[in-house]
Amino acid sequence: MPGPHDVPPHGRAAARQQRLYALLYHFGVRPWEIDATPSVLVARLGTSPAARRGAALDLGCGSGTHALCAARNGWRVVGIDFVPRAIARARARAAAAQVDVRFLVGDVTRLSK
Repeated sequence: MPGPHDVPPHGRAAARQQRLYALLYHFGVRPWEIDATPSVLVARLGTSPAARRGAALDLGCGSGTHALCAARNGWRVVGIDFVPRAIARARARAAAAQVDVRFLVGDVTRLSK
């Protein structure tokens, strides 16, 4: 199964991959996602009150774990994923956490379109 760090496919292969991810999300199978944000990312986000905040773009955000962590730490965040079910889950998680993250359905390999 393709992983999140593989070179993105195009054309029919991209459509097949999108259908595969959509199907896996439908059944709740997300082996590429982790439920905790890696400690190196948490440290980089700056959890102290004096840390510099900014804007973050989470490409292939899935259900938004990392985007939500950044938003909780005062960052302005946009998350993009090509699976609508993943974005719906991310939006629900943001609402439940009461954080403001803009989640969009889109193909990160074609952001100019």
